[in-house]
Order: sequence, then C-alpha cells, then structure tokens
Amino acid sequence: MLFKYSPKKGIIESDSCQNGARCLRKNPEEFHCDCAAGYHGNTCQYGPCEPDPCKFGTCEILKIPDSNAVSYSCECDDGFFGNFCENSLQ
Repeated sequence: MLFKYSPKKGIIESDSCQNGARCLRKNPEEFHCDCAAGYHGNTCQYGPCEPDPCKFGTCEILKIPDSNAVSYSCECDDGFFGNFCENSLQ
C-alpha cells in the first residue's frame, strides 16, 4: 500500500508504518512500508499471531535474539498437539 507524503510534516501521513517497519519512498509523493520480519499488513500493523495460527492453543510471540525479528510458537491446550495445535490425542 502506498501512502501520501506530507511535505509540511516531512513524513508520511497518519497511517505511518508500525512495529519497526521502514517507510520507503516510492516517488516524491508516495511511500511504502517495508515490514520487519514477522510483521505484515499495509502498515505492518499485524504481528506473527494475527490472525491466530494456533487452532487449539495460545499463540506466543518469540523475539529472536540479537535481531529485530519475531516469530511465534503455539502453546497447545490439553489434549492437542502439532505445530498449530491442530491434532487431537483422541
């Protein structure tokens, strides 16, 4: 998604990039958000747990040491297992 440049403010307008994303100039008037690893969305507003990838469990955000990157892990509810807690023991 592109955003209009505000020359008076010297930055893109109120829909600025989030979660450590870089705002890149596409041309003199338009910008694009370059999301940090693990984030997505037009303004990088969604993290690795959005939408929740864990079917029967809780998504936990993990920060990768010595970087700005993030990932996730699913903590499965009792009786469920798998990368996304998609499998039942029964």
